[in-house]
Amino acid sequence: GLGNALARQNKNEAAEAVLTRLIDLDKKLHGSQVPMTINDMTLLAGVYIGQKKFAQAEKLLNSCLAFNQERFGRESLRVAIDLSNFSELYIAQGNEALALNALNRAVGIAARPALAVMPDARRVKTAYN
Repeated sequence: GLGNALARQNKNEAAEAVLTRLIDLDKKLHGSQVPMTINDMTLLAGVYIGQKKFAQAEKLLNSCLAFNQERFGRESLRVAIDLSNFSELYIAQGNEALALNALNRAVGIAARPALAVMPDARRVKTAYN
């Protein structure tokens, strides 16, 4: 969407405004615990990392991780992506040890056979309803 396009163009202030408004709208229409809202929160966290608003980015990433762990399981590919996003945050903060830890965990999940990390169909269906 527009927020993502603006972020890719490094128009972080505009992306922040669009994504913040979109998240507020998502929450009003769907609640805060739905994949659409979580995806927008992840994008906004990336914008915050680019703006060096690390505390705000970390808060959003923690919310996304908690949601994805609960809905899809601690070993899901979505959790691996969240951990990869945390590694990006930690690198931006200059904390290579935490970044490496998060990235190793993400790779460990992603390297497992696909059937071992994919949630069952009922959990996917429930998460998107």
